[in-house]
Amino acid sequence: MPQLLHRNTLAIILPGLLVVLGLMVANKFIDLPTVLKNSRSVLPYLFILPTLVLSLAFRLSREFNLLLILLLVFWCDQNLIWQNTPKLSYNKSLLINSLAVLLPLNILIHNILLERGNFSLHGLKRIGITLLQILLVIAVLWMNMRSINTVYSFNPVDFIWSGNKTVPGLAHSLFVITAIYLIYRIARNPSLLNIAQPTFLIACYFALYYTRQPELASTFITIAAAIMLISVILNSYSLAYIDELTGLPSRRALKQELMAVGQRYCLAMLDIDHFKKLNDTYGHDVGDQVLRMVASRIRRTTGCSRAFRYGGEEFTLVFAGKNLDEARVFANMVCERIAAAPFLLRGKRRPRKKPQLIGKAPRPKKVDVTISIGIAEYKKRHESPQDVLKDADKALYKAKEKGRNRVCS
Repeated sequence: MPQLLHRNTLAIILPGLLVVLGLMVANKFIDLPTVLKNSRSVLPYLFILPTLVLSLAFRLSREFNLLLILLLVFWCDQNLIWQNTPKLSYNKSLLINSLAVLLPLNILIHNILLERGNFSLHGLKRIGITLLQILLVIAVLWMNMRSINTVYSFNPVDFIWSGNKTVPGLAHSLFVITAIYLIYRIARNPSLLNIAQPTFLIACYFALYYTRQPELASTFITIAAAIMLISVILNSYSLAYIDELTGLPSRRALKQELMAVGQRYCLAMLDIDHFKKLNDTYGHDVGDQVLRMVASRIRRTTGCSRAFRYGGEEFTLVFAGKNLDEARVFANMVCERIAAAPFLLRGKRRPRKKPQLIGKAPRPKKVDVTISIGIAEYKKRHESPQDVLKDADKALYKAKEKGRNRVCS
């Protein structure tokens, strides 16, 4: 699935580059521009607040709550750690250790909890967990519970990662445990939002590591917020322009493609033959599997610049720079490829995992799947690509009338 791989690659590379740049600044390989240095007290807000709004709009409770916690951490850094507050009497080391332990713990908790939206009962419980932690930190500081630092210094994974003065041992343990869980979660569900979580975790770690250096801490908090912003934007693009079932670009993406297709191209409308009958006979789950199978074979066909899911069982192929004869050759290849490999129907009692004792397995039922394709070439009489698409649709009906499993133009 090239489109999916492309987006996943971006979700890994862009956040990774930001973290690398942050480390280069920290190790003095490069210097922050003066503008960024002067705006370090404002820059995190410029990334955190818009991302909070987007997370709220897209009902991403995990991202919303993690950004809210990041905002609280930055506020504490700015107002309670980096500045002297004579009116308040509290132990700064105790506050730093509390933040260092609670931040990875929250990343772990909010990744374990299921996504249920921000304003549902589950969403309100998430916010309630954050508010409870604020009260606990206030209580720890108010009572000056220095003995809790002994708990913070405990590090069961000392053989992997030892603590330091800024990030206590327990926080290191939580970062290791959270990193392992995030990798496991990505292996189970490599979504764009999940892929961004490990680099977000790394940025948060360095934000804590450099807590006593305001310029660097502010830089890594900004990077953490920027990573979340990138993932939310990529995810929203994916929802808007990519068909979830097949992984192909959607009809909305097709409209944008046709706006820049040029003056020499062909469009093909493709339809799965007898798809309604297939759905009625074997059920919608099998119908979905057939759609995915057809989409994967369309995607692997050479000569087509791009394939789109138009809707239902219909797909659209764009042959940029091709004339009608050239497009017909490639369209026939698609027809032949799909007809040559029937769909194997999975048995209802077939186990998902391979059993240790293998007996004589029943032969899977084969379901013949064919497609019909209608092609139209752009001509001067066409006022817009939509007119070419309409002609391709007419050609598709012609292919259906002539017996299906064929290409007409």
